[in-house]
Amino acid sequence: MKKYLLIIIFIICVAILIGFLVVGNKKNENDAEENKVSNVVINNTVNDSVNNIDANEIESTVQDAIENITNSVNSKIENENTIEEPETPDISEQTSVNVEDSGLEGKAIDLAKNEWGEDSSVYFTNEGKEGEYYIVAVRDKSTTSVQIYYKVDLTNNTVEIE
Repeated sequence: MKKYLLIIIFIICVAILIGFLVVGNKKNENDAEENKVSNVVINNTVNDSVNNIDANEIESTVQDAIENITNSVNSKIENENTIEEPETPDISEQTSVNVEDSGLEGKAIDLAKNEWGEDSSVYFTNEGKEGEYYIVAVRDKSTTSVQIYYKVDLTNNTVEIE
């Protein structure tokens, strides 16, 4: 009797297992069918949307974009051509201010001027102090670039090229 009971339980288990496999397989087929239908609906919607776009509208949009870019480039070119040069400050005023700022700095600049000689294309600036020496720069009036640095010793009244 126990043998028959085990065989019946085994057959029932196999039947239940087969039932789950059949039901699960049908569910997968239904899901696959639903996915196919969903994909078809999506593809039709996308195709309809793409077909509804007007070619003239696209061309008009592209033309507008090209015109905007062209106007922007032309505007930038015009702005570059109309940039005004900044006014060059009067260097003689700066030199006199430098001389008036400090009597010792002015004396150092005067010694450097004497060393350099008479020249209206340059001006002199005090660049600071290094120990006992004043550093004086000879600058070009048009570019303000330094042409030479002088090391001025006020105790001995000497000027050296740095």
